[in-house]
Amino acid sequence: IYAKVPQKLPAGIVPIIVEVAGVTVISADKFEVIYPWSKLKENHDRSPRSTSFTLGDKAYIISPFETKCHIFNTSTNSWSSIDLPEISGRFPIAFSIQDQGYLLTEEGFYALNPATNIWTRKRPLPDPLQDSRRMFTFSIGDRDLDGFSYKNRNLWAYNPETNRWSQK
Repeated sequence: IYAKVPQKLPAGIVPIIVEVAGVTVISADKFEVIYPWSKLKENHDRSPRSTSFTLGDKAYIISPFETKCHIFNTSTNSWSSIDLPEISGRFPIAFSIQDQGYLLTEEGFYALNPATNIWTRKRPLPDPLQDSRRMFTFSIGDRDLDGFSYKNRNLWAYNPETNRWSQK
């Protein structure tokens, strides 16, 4: 099967052309092609163990063993950085709930106030932080859930209103 997606500048609505065994078919449906992709400015060390969260129009990226949090502002297409409250350690985990960003490290748990760029220490995760490749995190509404897929397989929920973790 050969599929041809037309290059269209600027991006637009186009048909898809498919060729099978010498027969060409043009789709009746139109597809939105967003082309070309734009390369944005790079300014941080990329690591397969980097973690991130977003707040508004900013993406916050934290790599292992870093002392800085790198911030990409999509409105200005620019990078900046702020100090982390401690070195990020081997397995940093980050997430956001509503209007706050959170950083979980081997040594502590912190919330970022994006208006002031100040980190505040929070109640630590009751389980020791494990290899982040074997850990997952997701937020639903006003709660974050962090779980382990190796050894203990515990699932924890963080409530920012009470600054408490509960095992699920």
